[in-house]
Amino acid sequence: MESAPKSFFEKALEYSLLLLIATVVILVLTQVISRYVVQLPFIGIEELARLVFVWACFLGTGLGVIRGRHISIDFLVRLLPPGVVNLLSIITLLMVLMISAIMVTHGSYFAINRWSFPDYSTALLYPRSLFYVPVPVSGAIIFVYTLKQIIAKLKHLF
Repeated sequence: MESAPKSFFEKALEYSLLLLIATVVILVLTQVISRYVVQLPFIGIEELARLVFVWACFLGTGLGVIRGRHISIDFLVRLLPPGVVNLLSIITLLMVLMISAIMVTHGSYFAINRWSFPDYSTALLYPRSLFYVPVPVSGAIIFVYTLKQIIAKLKHLF
């Protein structure tokens, strides 16, 4: 099956994720080598690796939704007639849309709230609110692309 050409945004997100995951691997490898081989661990590497990993997880979720590769269990769905499957698919996408809207609204509120009352990381002293920013960012990506999927399904239905 031929896949649609990737948009600029999807390519940028893909390369960003590649960079983030490579960064996590390099940071963790550096920490392991410095701690167990050189016996002189770097301060703050674990914090930075954790932050980069959180960003990679949330952005990866957005990319999974863009590509339609999120987890689904379709054992029972395959037994249903196509019309019911389409209806269930739209209902599922509407639920994902609602959850992504909650991610955007509440995630934004929480990130802004944490930014207003800064709490800094122990070793690197970056604001810990950076851990919460990927929630609304990922939610916005999921919202936009889920809305596109709903519109496409409705067009196909009617």
